[in-house]
Amino acid sequence: MDLVMSVGNSDFTEDSMETSDAVLVSTAKLGDANAFVELSRRHSSRAFQTAYRITRNRQDAEDAVQDSLLKAFTHLNDFQEKSSFSTWLTRITINSALMILRKKRVCVEISIEKDSAARILEPCAGQCQKMR
Repeated sequence: MDLVMSVGNSDFTEDSMETSDAVLVSTAKLGDANAFVELSRRHSSRAFQTAYRITRNRQDAEDAVQDSLLKAFTHLNDFQEKSSFSTWLTRITINSALMILRKKRVCVEISIEKDSAARILEPCAGQCQKMR
């Protein structure tokens, strides 16, 4: 039995996930926030798994998913639908998780003086490995 759901003015069946996602994306692009909520519900678990594999930290993975869903919502009209919504969201999630790791990166200052030891600095935004 096919379950027919109504989102906005569009009906779709639960059987064809790709078709359903395409309809939801189109509906969300027209301004139906409930369509995006459904897309988020469907894909947030997979996005979390992807982010967790990269960050290896639950809180960072949750932050990456939240950031990626916000970016997907904000840039939904830029989505060209050449790939599936799932693929697009996964790429955004990967980029968000990697940015979180970059922001947490720690710089090490290395002195070339004989008696000096390396010092760990605050998380850096630019270069790590500074030489004096």
